[in-house]
Amino acid sequence: MNFVSQFGRDKMSCHASRATRSRQTGCGQGDVRYHSAIGSNSQGAVVPTHSICPLQQMRTAMPARTHQSGMLEPPEFLLFDLGNVLVHFDHRVACQQLQALLGGDEQQIWEVLFERGLEREYESGMPAEAFCQRLREAFSSEASDRMLLEAHADIFTLSQSMVPLVNQLSAAGHALGILSNTCSSHWQHCCRKFRLVRTLFETTVLSFEVGAMKPDPAIFHKAVERVGVAPARILFVDDLQQNVEIARAMGFDAILYSSAREFCRELMARQVSLNF
Repeated sequence: MNFVSQFGRDKMSCHASRATRSRQTGCGQGDVRYHSAIGSNSQGAVVPTHSICPLQQMRTAMPARTHQSGMLEPPEFLLFDLGNVLVHFDHRVACQQLQALLGGDEQQIWEVLFERGLEREYESGMPAEAFCQRLREAFSSEASDRMLLEAHADIFTLSQSMVPLVNQLSAAGHALGILSNTCSSHWQHCCRKFRLVRTLFETTVLSFEVGAMKPDPAIFHKAVERVGVAPARILFVDDLQQNVEIARAMGFDAILYSSAREFCRELMARQVSLNF
């Protein structure tokens, strides 16, 4: 079975199970009766557990707090950035891994990728084959596309503090999506490596597919189109201030991500139910 087929089946299975939960239990944004606490393994897969102590303690131990704007309306859709929210990454690791294939030194590779703009072109829609050819030409290398793309993409780890929280949001019936500046090899790598990424998010808006990158308003317009919900009813979560500011200017309910604990406070301020 190829990756595309597996990815599609996983998402279909996720959507079907969510619909079944809703029919069987009446679970929705205000109903959290569906089964007891769930946890996740290191790949973000949902697994039964007796409790989710860190997350449950995070929620119950938080002092009462009033949001700056008072109690806000619950969102109809939650839209997450990928990097530094759901997963962590380190571009320096990519430079180290590419150096073994391309030669030169890590700083030269960094300059080609980030100072000369090759990475940005790739994340804006450049085909993977063209990206690899540009790297080979820059360093007179004969490394294969497969080797280059693997070295470039194997830089991600899950944000362990967000895994149980995202699982709980999904189990409680909330609609989730991803809005990310990313390239095809990074996205495919994350989908292969992390079950959470490929199964829990029903809508994805990715810069390499759209041809626009945050903070360009075009990618936010595409997100509204795909989600089918008014911007004011979308909660957008990103770790960069400039992306949060443009989202707010366009009418989104947007928050700057700093930690899972703070994000949980923001959810509570919006009366968002969790599955415990």
